Amino acid sequence: MSSIYRYRPHIGRSSLDLMDREGNVASLDLCEIDGWRYVSVADDAVPDVDVVIEPVTLTDELRGAIKQLSPHCRLIKRRAEARISERYSLADRLQIAAIAGGISNGLVEETPGYRAMMEAYRDYVVSVNQWAAGEYGKLGL
Repeated sequence: MSSIYRYRPHIGRSSLDLMDREGNVASLDLCEIDGWRYVSVADDAVPDVDVVIEPVTLTDELRGAIKQLSPHCRLIKRRAEARISERYSLADRLQIAAIAGGISNGLVEETPGYRAMMEAYRDYVVSVNQWAAGEYGKLGL
């Protein structure tokens, strides 16, 4: 498990690498906001003696900002979008949206085929979103 911390970087130091007891890197630099570097730190990380890091209370606003600015979080989002695109083309997604909108507005009759198509799409998107949430969770987000 990981938690989010922040620190003010020293001049000439662009990232923070904390190690676990086996010598593996146990931190991941996420982004910078207002002069603070935000990092995901594994629970078993060994503190770096020349940098003071402080734990962060994640608000929805801060979580959103980190997700928007972090290249790691943008990669998770791109991978989730790619997973959906691999199974459903843009044309497929537009068709499903049009059918769902038509049904909800009474313009299209709901058929068992339409229902099955929409449920399969919904279930797949939910599974991809759960995967992405798990990846964000690994970062402490």
